[in-house]
Amino acid sequence: MPDCTCPELEKNARIEPMLKHASDGGNLLYERVADHITRLIDQGTLRSGERLPSIRKLSAQLEVSISTVLQAYVKLENKERIEARPQSGFYVRAVRPLPPEPQPSSPSVIVTRVGVSELVAQVFQSAHDPEVLQLALSTPSPDHLPVKRLNRLMAAAAAKAGARALSYDFPPGYGPLRREIAKRSLESGCRLSENEIVTTHGTMEALNLCLRAVAGAGDVIAIESPAFYGTLQLIESLGMKALEIPTDPRDGIVLDALRAAVARHKVKACLLVPSFSNPLGSCMPEAHKKDLLDLLVRREIPLIEDDIYGELCFGPTRPKAVKAYDRHGLV
Repeated sequence: MPDCTCPELEKNARIEPMLKHASDGGNLLYERVADHITRLIDQGTLRSGERLPSIRKLSAQLEVSISTVLQAYVKLENKERIEARPQSGFYVRAVRPLPPEPQPSSPSVIVTRVGVSELVAQVFQSAHDPEVLQLALSTPSPDHLPVKRLNRLMAAAAAKAGARALSYDFPPGYGPLRREIAKRSLESGCRLSENEIVTTHGTMEALNLCLRAVAGAGDVIAIESPAFYGTLQLIESLGMKALEIPTDPRDGIVLDALRAAVARHKVKACLLVPSFSNPLGSCMPEAHKKDLLDLLVRREIPLIEDDIYGELCFGPTRPKAVKAYDRHGLV
């Protein structure tokens, strides 16, 4: 098949043929080539379905190696900006229309007893089926974990701890660990001392202790809708009642709905995941977090903030926790 080229890419290639000499923040050469092509696609210079120059042709145009162009094309293919067609070459990929954004949930804002244990048990029965993708578990695939490195680190930690690693620890927990957690909390905007930290065996035990500290059987707990099934199980096991609050998939719990709910019902506590909630993934804006806290302070309602995913942000800094704004000890 004769080699075809994209005239626009060739024209732009002549404008800046020496990409290898350009300064672009220290990016690798193939990344600059990929970025160059991406800009042409974004500007509409390269259109959907248009064929790109062959790897050999583009390497000559840009005065870079064949392997550099190949790496750039592979990167663009992985990002779904271009596609390879058998015995035909690379083409600009059609842009898929974004699916409509989910609407805020609309549960019946009524107090209900929770009964999810049987359903959760059915989900766990499928956990041993290799054909089932376990979206119910918020853990990465072991294939993506640095298992060997983790094993080395755990072995080194066990060797350093010696016999202490095999003994019990007592509340509030291991002092050096609590100090490190207190330091780490600064990243979320919190100023905590190690004396304010209690270590537990995991998230669910922590939530269990928090709920039992502020509420009892029969009390009403306001939660997001939908909520993590483990939270529902915990509320059920403690004999408490759930009050589902409509939740926006982008901004988190709908404050107007929460405001109306706490005015109508005697809510003993709120249990929320303000940053990257499970399962919606919503992240409450900072202004909403402040408004949430103001609302709860006026009503003297404790907030149990589950910040388990706070560090899983895509930006350079993680979002602040609601606790960062707490001046009344309600979070």
